[in-house]
Amino acid sequence: MANRAKQIAESTDGPREAPGRVRLLFYNWAERMAPHTVAWHAHGHWQGEIVIGGPFEVRTDAGAQELRTSDVLLQPPGTGHEFRYPLGTERWITTRFVVPEWDARPGARVIRADATSRGLVKTLAKALPKDGRCTVPRARAVAEHCLAALVSYGYLSAEPEESEGDLPLHVRRAVLFIEENARRRTTLDDVARAVGYSRSHLAAEFRRHTGTNIKSAIDRARAETAARLLVYSDHSITEVASMLEFPDVYSFSRFFRRTCGRSPREYRRGQAVDAWVAG
Repeated sequence: MANRAKQIAESTDGPREAPGRVRLLFYNWAERMAPHTVAWHAHGHWQGEIVIGGPFEVRTDAGAQELRTSDVLLQPPGTGHEFRYPLGTERWITTRFVVPEWDARPGARVIRADATSRGLVKTLAKALPKDGRCTVPRARAVAEHCLAALVSYGYLSAEPEESEGDLPLHVRRAVLFIEENARRRTTLDDVARAVGYSRSHLAAEFRRHTGTNIKSAIDRARAETAARLLVYSDHSITEVASMLEFPDVYSFSRFFRRTCGRSPREYRRGQAVDAWVAG
């Protein structure tokens, strides 16, 4: 069975016991509102990237890896890397921290989202205020324990369940096409043409391997993109509807309420980050 903690940089060295303590140095709720590349660089500390809205790409000496919504990237000190944000609607939490007893630099990892990692990520996000100031000692301690647990899960998990990364290539390509075209009015026919399969065969394969149908996946991707634009941009609701190719603001509002449980206006006014954390 393929490991959920995907290894980017090859290394056989490293700790075999869970970190006893993680010390948080810095964090930031980050976003990109235009396609962008962060040039090759490295840090003298651990770096953790929690993807709230993807996809985007990280490149290391060992190659490229795609990061999707709710994935976690862990990078030990000295890991050279480059980020590519192709869509301009990406959001994530970046953290920098110290793992005192883990000096062996065991290589970067991507943790694919599952029930365990999502629980840790949501607890971590609740503990980190969006203004970048985690001044409450209890909240800071919770955040540091979550980071320690993610490091343990990423490097010490033995037999995790199958991840999205274990999907067949044609299903992964369909998922990526849906995510990359979330601003368009994508149809099953569009996805099938992009993947090179008949619509009936792809629909059956997609449901078999993901547990959902393509229409639901498209709606979810569009709703997530709409939510990011509502919370993290100054565009009016009418402009957001137009950007997502809805014929009018009324049809967009009906769609958003049906998929997210609230109107766009209510979502924008409400606790959008808390809604994501609790989801």
